[in-house]
Amino acid sequence: MLTDPDFVPQIYWWNEDSQLLEEVPTDAVGNVASTTVTHFSKYILLDKYDFDASWRLDIKPPGATQTNALDVVLVIDSSGSMEWNDSGNLRLQAANSFVDSLGDGARAAVIDFDDYATLRQGFTDDKALLRNGISHIDNYGGTDLSSGISLAIDQFTASSYSGDAYRCIVFLTDGDGTYNTAYTQKAATNGITVYTIGLGSGVLPVVLNSIADGTGGKYYYADTASVLGRIYDEIAFETIDYTTDSNHDGISDYYTRLLCDGDLTAGTRVSPFRDVRLTPDQLYDAIQEDDDYDRDGLRNGDELYVATKELPGNGILVYFKMNADPLQLDTDGDGLHDGQHREHNGEKILPRDPAPLSINGFKGIWDQQWEQDVSGHTAHTIDGGRLVGNLATQGGQKFCNVYPDSRSQALHSVVDTWQRKVGYNALFDMGLKGFNLGNSNDGQFDFTYTDQNGETESYNLWMWRAGYGAFGPGTEMGLYTNPTLEHWDAVDFDLPMTLSLYEIVEDRENNNTVGNHIENMFSWAPTADQWWITGFVWYREATLPVKSMITLGSIDFSEKPGLFAAFKKKAQGNKDWENYLIFDDDDIQHPVLWIVWYGDE
Repeated sequence: MLTDPDFVPQIYWWNEDSQLLEEVPTDAVGNVASTTVTHFSKYILLDKYDFDASWRLDIKPPGATQTNALDVVLVIDSSGSMEWNDSGNLRLQAANSFVDSLGDGARAAVIDFDDYATLRQGFTDDKALLRNGISHIDNYGGTDLSSGISLAIDQFTASSYSGDAYRCIVFLTDGDGTYNTAYTQKAATNGITVYTIGLGSGVLPVVLNSIADGTGGKYYYADTASVLGRIYDEIAFETIDYTTDSNHDGISDYYTRLLCDGDLTAGTRVSPFRDVRLTPDQLYDAIQEDDDYDRDGLRNGDELYVATKELPGNGILVYFKMNADPLQLDTDGDGLHDGQHREHNGEKILPRDPAPLSINGFKGIWDQQWEQDVSGHTAHTIDGGRLVGNLATQGGQKFCNVYPDSRSQALHSVVDTWQRKVGYNALFDMGLKGFNLGNSNDGQFDFTYTDQNGETESYNLWMWRAGYGAFGPGTEMGLYTNPTLEHWDAVDFDLPMTLSLYEIVEDRENNNTVGNHIENMFSWAPTADQWWITGFVWYREATLPVKSMITLGSIDFSEKPGLFAAFKKKAQGNKDWENYLIFDDDDIQHPVLWIVWYGDE
């Protein structure tokens, strides 16, 4: 491939912020292309010529200068050659459709030309008058391109013309008649954009291209009159309106059409709708029917938005950036839906995905939690007083006030227990780690809250995963406050909490690790509110490494919304915390904190 003289090797890196493939210095020797990387990223080798040529650089950028008003002159060839190039007068039908698409604030004029030009209708917003003017266009005479362009320009430069509308000319011809290039400069000087259409094999594309390029317009070629309707439709999107959003989905009709045609793409030059088995017109109609194409709770414009990048030479690259996949309920496949929470029998089970492009927690854990809850495997009550396991376990139960849940999945602490009076400190952790030979770790999320009286208190969400001796592998989560010399008191209130523990299981082939999956050890959603929630799997070996455990929990702060807000504010911008915490406040009356905690820290 690199030895192909037509292949221009270029290495690109994936910029996650801009969502563009960006060039890096590339050396190519023989069959090897290389670069010196300065950071970890995704890299790809492409043909620079093909990649650069694939971009459409004539897409109007967001915020392009325009007004709601439009003044357009339709200049239509009426020479004798139209008798066979357009025997069905399809150009007149296409012009009428263009007139019908004119919106409020738009005016048009109609000119036909052959050996000379004739004004069939001056500027008006009366569509009946415009259609009448178009009906008088015949098929007779020669082709004087200059006469048509000149008379069209005169409509904008006449002393009677006024207004600050967007000015353009749509110029259709099937001939190679005479043309004076001075008219191109005159149109540009007067702020007139000319869109040219060449019909049939007799046109001079060089001339028509030059007129369009010189005025900021575009040239279109129609090999037969049958495609003129589509071309006029395209020009309508280019000229009539860049901003109208008919279905209120956050993406203008102009950009929606470009997306459906595959012209507006991601920074990788890939269309989000590349796998949709619909024609561009069918896809456009389907998207326009609903502001949420994939019915995931997010408007189309919340999932995709138009972005730009300035290019050398003052060019502007227009592309789309993605917040979420407009075809998927769950873009990153982590089990959390992009735009709405997952609920069962009217009860919220899982939160909305706060970051649809990046996996939250450990992949697969949210789907497993969903299955635990909807299948009825989650335990809700303690089987108080029942002793389990060996004598050591039973003795620990009595001392620590922990009892199995009603499904016999794990041991759990009771709410009113002596640990609440004792509180917690780091010295206790040192003892726990020593007891478990280091197979223990803790995580702390501390924040401050200032109440309406101006009093500020410190709070700490303290978490543990460990091998707890006779209690087996387990996890804990508690709320603490009022630190004194590194000692924390338990809070004096209870909130709805849930807690689940998962094990990461290695998948092996021929004694080699080829991947892993997760298995649920217990799911606990007690009906009683908690200040400290625990779970210990007494029938498993306590030697299970903490790095193989994942804690998944939640705290409903409906009764303490101020604490939730303070906690969320502290977490914002903290990358370490964002890996573990989801602040679900879609329902501001019932804010819930979700925690998915794993790894060695």
